[in-house]
Amino acid sequence: MLRGNQVLAEIDFYRYLLEGRRGDDPVLRDGDTVLIPARTITVRVEGEVRRPQAYELLDGEDVLDLIRYAGGFTAEAVADVVHVARVVPFPERRPEQPDRVQSDLDLRLKMRHLLRDADAVRVDRIPERLENWVEAQGNVKNPGRYQYREGMAVADLVRQAGGLWADTLPERALIERLDPDLTYRTIEVSLADVLSGAAAPVPLQSRDKLRVFSRWDLRDRYRVSMSGEVRAPGEFDFREGMTLGDLVLLAGGLRESADVLHAEVSRLRRAAVESRDTAAPPASTVEVIDVALGEDWLRSGGVFALEPHDRVAVRKLPWWELPRTVTLQGEVYYPGAYALESPDERVSSVIARAGGLKPTAYAPGARIVRGKDDIGNLALDLDRALRKPGSEQDAILEQGDDIRIPARPSTVKVTGAVGFPTSIVYEKGRSLGDYVARAGGYAHEADKWKTHVVYPNGMSKQIRRIWGDPDVMPGSTIVVPARRPETGPGKIETLKEIASILASAATVYLVIDRTTN
Repeated sequence: MLRGNQVLAEIDFYRYLLEGRRGDDPVLRDGDTVLIPARTITVRVEGEVRRPQAYELLDGEDVLDLIRYAGGFTAEAVADVVHVARVVPFPERRPEQPDRVQSDLDLRLKMRHLLRDADAVRVDRIPERLENWVEAQGNVKNPGRYQYREGMAVADLVRQAGGLWADTLPERALIERLDPDLTYRTIEVSLADVLSGAAAPVPLQSRDKLRVFSRWDLRDRYRVSMSGEVRAPGEFDFREGMTLGDLVLLAGGLRESADVLHAEVSRLRRAAVESRDTAAPPASTVEVIDVALGEDWLRSGGVFALEPHDRVAVRKLPWWELPRTVTLQGEVYYPGAYALESPDERVSSVIARAGGLKPTAYAPGARIVRGKDDIGNLALDLDRALRKPGSEQDAILEQGDDIRIPARPSTVKVTGAVGFPTSIVYEKGRSLGDYVARAGGYAHEADKWKTHVVYPNGMSKQIRRIWGDPDVMPGSTIVVPARRPETGPGKIETLKEIASILASAATVYLVIDRTTN
């Protein structure tokens, strides 16, 4: 701070920002000058310090001052040695040597380590590897790592781990040990003898792992399964004395649709599986048994004894299903939802149950919308279906079918490549050509011979060159498609090419004729 060409005070902001000490902080007056000089020595510290970032150092400040500015070491810091990446000064640089070098500063030495501008200091973290531990694995009550103490034995670790479970295998446990040559070896231990005192204590070493086994580790865990008409099908643990009724109970009981007279049990044939006679023809390894559960399976049924690996399937009653419904809408006396009375009920039957068609109904426009398998509109000849119930046109209905019977329409729609696509009032006796003419006739790009009529029920008929135009009914749509644009050369270009070829051929002929004469 300057006042009248005199230095009034020098202020160290680091003391104020990092330590809270104000020091010499005079009051400013009019005309005073505050001069903030450029940085001189700027270094960066990273790693295990509390405030890793760049700091400015004064001449004479060393690495300990930098660490103090950075808040000191963290608890996990390696505080003995820090690493410095240093930029080689300009006068010392050589073409064959690097411009940045690594230096390690040993803080245990009682000496000052001064830093240079652009130094980057790194403080490492201590290794996370632990050495003084032993581990209990497997069938102990509290498996995990425990502190290793000098003279610790297997019995001490078992006690620290809460002891053994009742199903522990007492004859043998294993110690996995890492030797100084970094190879593993296994040591066998008799837990029963060690814990009872019948054998001498087995000492442990740091980083030993004791593996304790359960009797279940040496046994197959048998499973049985249940599928079909039960509420919770799946696989279940097999238990000695288990019956079919027990398995049904574990599977949540039978569904309403279950056939209680037929449960199929698939069982492994032990004799066939264990046979070692490879010369004999292969025998069936599965036996299928038909078992009746009965209506009162929970009390008296299901006494059939199960064996390991049994697979049980409960079948569905052959004709059991929830009522299937269809929707009938449009020109009938009682539209709405109808439940199908049989698996093969047809359109004529449902319409009869709905009171039949109204006088305003337009049977040729009837159709079925079927969502199953994304079929969509199902074309229907309702007149023939009602005249001949049970015929092929009298379609068998399926769950979710929507039968739509419209009122009689009074127009014909003409669309596509015509002069004026429009709807025209239907007149009996008018031909397809009459309606196209009323819509302005065929456009220049029209593909006349692909013109077709789409009828209200979804059926379609195309113009035929010999048999003439298809009939037009009320509600029909006449579609006139456009020709596809030609991608190759046009007719004029083709004729030009032909003329050029003929002219060339004539020239060749004249030359040959003159030569021979």
